[in-house]
Amino acid sequence: MFRQVFDPNNLFWRIISRCVDLVGLSIFWVALSLPIVTVGPATAALYYTVVKTFRHGEDGAFGIY
Repeated sequence: MFRQVFDPNNLFWRIISRCVDLVGLSIFWVALSLPIVTVGPATAALYYTVVKTFRHGEDGAFGIY
């Protein structure tokens, strides 16, 4: 019973992991694009990471799973 609840491959934990990745990436994007000069590179890095993580299904943005 407890193995199923705490299994990292459980659907609940996969959804939580994706949400944490999205929130973390958004926070990094806001922090890195505060100076107006770095808006372009920060947006490009955010797009690249989101495409790798969410569209292609590679490891999480923070390498947790």
